[in-house]
Amino acid sequence: MFGILPLIFALVIAQTAEHLPPPPTVSGMAPWLESVLVIIACVVAWAVSVLVAARFLRSNRSPRLLAMWDAMTTGATLGIFALWCYELGWGQIAGFSSLVQLAPFIGMLIPAWYAGGLAWSAAGDRRPAVELLAMRLKFGLLPALVALGLFDLARWLVVEPLFKLEQADAGAHPMLSLLLMAASFGTVFAVLLIMPMAVVRLWGARQMPASPERELIEDGCRRAGIAVSRIMTWPPAAGRLYNAAVMGMIPRFRYVLFSTDLLRDLPNDQLTAVLGHELGHIKHRHLWIYLLFLVVSVMWSWGLSVPAAELLAVVPGFDHIGFEARQGFAVVMLFLLFLRFLFGVLSRACERQADLAGAKLAGSTEAMRQALLSVSVLSGQPVDAPSWRHHSIRERMAYLATVQEDPEAEPRHHGEVRRLLLMVCLLLVVGIGTIAMLPMGLGSADAWLDDHPETAELLDHATDTGAWKDLSIHMAEVDDEQAQMIRMIITQRMQERFVNYQTELNAGRATTSEAQELYAIRGLLYPLVAQPSDNPDFDVYMANNAAYAAVAGTSEPSAEDLEIARSALPMLNRAAHHEASSAYHDTVGAILFRLGKRDEARNHFSIASQLAPRDMPKDRLGGFLDLLQRRIIASGKPEATLPLELAPSGQSDED
Repeated sequence: MFGILPLIFALVIAQTAEHLPPPPTVSGMAPWLESVLVIIACVVAWAVSVLVAARFLRSNRSPRLLAMWDAMTTGATLGIFALWCYELGWGQIAGFSSLVQLAPFIGMLIPAWYAGGLAWSAAGDRRPAVELLAMRLKFGLLPALVALGLFDLARWLVVEPLFKLEQADAGAHPMLSLLLMAASFGTVFAVLLIMPMAVVRLWGARQMPASPERELIEDGCRRAGIAVSRIMTWPPAAGRLYNAAVMGMIPRFRYVLFSTDLLRDLPNDQLTAVLGHELGHIKHRHLWIYLLFLVVSVMWSWGLSVPAAELLAVVPGFDHIGFEARQGFAVVMLFLLFLRFLFGVLSRACERQADLAGAKLAGSTEAMRQALLSVSVLSGQPVDAPSWRHHSIRERMAYLATVQEDPEAEPRHHGEVRRLLLMVCLLLVVGIGTIAMLPMGLGSADAWLDDHPETAELLDHATDTGAWKDLSIHMAEVDDEQAQMIRMIITQRMQERFVNYQTELNAGRATTSEAQELYAIRGLLYPLVAQPSDNPDFDVYMANNAAYAAVAGTSEPSAEDLEIARSALPMLNRAAHHEASSAYHDTVGAILFRLGKRDEARNHFSIASQLAPRDMPKDRLGGFLDLLQRRIIASGKPEATLPLELAPSGQSDED
C-alpha cells in the first residue's frame, strides 16, 4: 500500500502522545528547539545507516532479506518515531499540525525506501531505485499528505473552534458534544468524498480518448450498473505499471483508472475481468465497510487501552513508564492487531468477492484467472507471494477454479462477507453502548446530580459546611463508580471555590477569614476524597490537590497539613517524573519547601517552569510562571516564606 498503513500507525502514535509534554531540557535551549535538533541528527544517522545496509544487501542478494527489508525498516522507523513522541514530547510540540507531526517519520521512510530500491535493482528488478522511490512517493505518500493537509485545515477551521466551545461550556449543553462528534466524522467523510478528484490530478491521470478500450469499459460500467464520472488513463510515475482502480464513494466524484501498460498488454476479456473486479468493490460497498471497520478499530483500541496499560505496568521495562505513555503504546498495538488480523480477514474476503464480480462481468471465471496471472507475470510479482490483504495470486486462482466446479461456493462466500459485516456492526453497537454507560466526566457533573437528587443534597450540605458524616455513610452505600464521581465533584467544587476566592481577593472583596473557612472545610472533607480507587491516575490527581492545598493554600500549615503532604510526597514525586507535569513538580517543590529542603524545592520549581508552556492553559500561564519565579527566588532565601497562589496581585507574600 505504498506506505499508507505505516503513516496511519505513525499518526496514531503522534496523536496518543500529543498531550505528553517534552522533558526538561539538558542544554538550556527551548524544549522544541532541542527536540528538533535531536531529531534532525537522528534522521541523518538513520539515512547513513540504511544506505550502508543497502550496500550489504546488494552484495548479499538474499531474497529473504530483501523481502524482510520493508518490514524491518518500517518497524524500526515506527519505534524510533514513538521514542521521539513519548520521550522528546514531539507529539505535543508539533500538535498543531498532523503534517508537521509526521515530518520526521517521513524523513526516515524516504531513505529507507530508496535503500530498498537500490537492493532490489541489484537483485534483478529492471526498475532503477529512483523509479521505485518515485512510484511510492507519487502513488502513496503524496495523496496521503494531501489528505492530512485537508484534515489539518478542517481541524483548524471547524473542529478546534467547536472543541473550545465545548470545553468552555463544561457540559452544560450536551448538544455541543454531539455537534463536535458530528463535525469530526463529517470532516473525515468530506475529505474521503473529494480526495479522488485531487488524487487523479496528482497522479497525472488523463481523460481516456475515444477507443475500443474506452467503449469496452463504458459497456462494462453499464452492465454492472455502476455510474462513474470519468474514465481515465493512468500513466506510470516511472518504469511500467500494471494496475487499475475505481476511486470515489459517490458517482459525482467516482473515477475509473487504467494504467496505459495494462490497456496495451491485456486482451479484452481480461480487461473486462479487471474492470469487474474494481467495480465489484463499489457494488458491494467495500469502501464503506472499510471505513466502518476503521471507526470500530479506533473506538475499541481506545476503549481497551486503559486495562491494557494497567497490564503493561507489570511487564519488565514498562514499570518505570508513566500511565499515559503506556496507554499510548497500548492504543498503537491494539490498533495494529485489529488491522493485521481482523481487517486482514475482512479485506481478503472482500477481495475474493471482487474477484467473483470480475468473473461475472467477464462471463467466465477463466478470464478472471488469466487476468490475475497476466498481471502477476507482467509486473514481476511471484504467484506465490503472500499478501495479508489479498491472498496470493495462486490462492485466488485456485478459489476461482473451485467456484467453477462448485457453483454453490459463490453464494456461500457472499454469506461469509455478510456475517463479517454483521460482526463489525455488532462491535460498533457494543462499543457505543459501552461508552454510553461509562461514568460521566466533571463537565457533566450537574447532569449526573440531576439524576441523583439525594446525593446532590448531601454534597451541597457537605461542601457548604464541612459536615461530612452523612455523605460518608452515603458513599459507603453506593457502588464504586458513584463514590468516585462524588469524590471528583467534591474536588471540583473546592477548586472552583478557591479560584473564586482568589478572584475576589485580587479585587479587594475577600477577607482572610474566608480563606480560613475554605481550608477548614477542605480539611474536614479530605478523608472522603483521599480514599483509594481502582484508578491510579485518579488517586494521584486527588493526592496532588489535597497536598497542594495543605502546603500552598495557607501561610501557616498545621501539623495535620504537613502530614497529609508528607504522606503524598513519594506518589507525587514519581508522578512528576513519569508524567512530566508542571503541576506535580510545583506541588512536590511546595512540599519540600515546607519540609525545609529548599535546594530540592528550587529544582522542582525550575523544572515546572520549563514544562509549564507545554501543559498549562494559556490564560493561566503568565500568572503561573510568575508564581514559580517567586518560589524559585524564595527557595534561595532561608528567611523567606513560600509564595502563595492566593496572594493578591501586586502584593508580596511577606507583607
